[in-house]
Amino acid sequence: MVFPPAFDDDPEFSQRIEDFTVEHFVAHSPVDGEDVPAPLKRPYDGLAYWKRSKPNAPTVVGLDLAKNVFYVHVGDASGHAIASKCLTRRELLPFFEVLSACLVGIEARATAHHWARQLQRFGHDVRLIPLGYVKPYVRRGAKNDAADAAAIREAVIRPNMRLVTIKSEGNQAFLMLHRARGLLVRRRTMTACVIRAHLPEYGIIVAQGRH
Repeated sequence: MVFPPAFDDDPEFSQRIEDFTVEHFVAHSPVDGEDVPAPLKRPYDGLAYWKRSKPNAPTVVGLDLAKNVFYVHVGDASGHAIASKCLTRRELLPFFEVLSACLVGIEARATAHHWARQLQRFGHDVRLIPLGYVKPYVRRGAKNDAADAAAIREAVIRPNMRLVTIKSEGNQAFLMLHRARGLLVRRRTMTACVIRAHLPEYGIIVAQGRH
């Protein structure tokens, strides 16, 4: 049985959680000679069991976004770091799916709104932080993705931290439409200016403005 990366650091605890999962969540075969279906699996909530077993349960997560490789920095309620993990794109959602509801901090950058919506489906409290407000919490001389994730975790728990509102898919589509229109307007203006600049070489002067 394969567990999320959060369980890999404690072999003894991994064995305990595996025994607990097999006993309570895995469907068993029918008794010999009985033609009855196996009982349905109950939802697996490994982190809830972890919280009952360990005092330093994860409550705050800093997530550093990327295209393919993501870094998460996990902390407990007292502010101490529990783990720092590197996850691939395929492993990211399963990792957060088994986590009980946590406070998740993300930098407000490209793809941030998409991932925020995905994590909210699992019950997490997701907060987007402007890039400039995370930079003061990055350790000097440690500019890498893991340090960025740790800085995000530190920034998101500040009581007066300014946040970015998470946009819905409809709002993002509306903004994309306006940006695409703005791009076309700029291209039209650039083309008109180039033509107006070249015509004087042939003795033709065009007045400014739309004609």
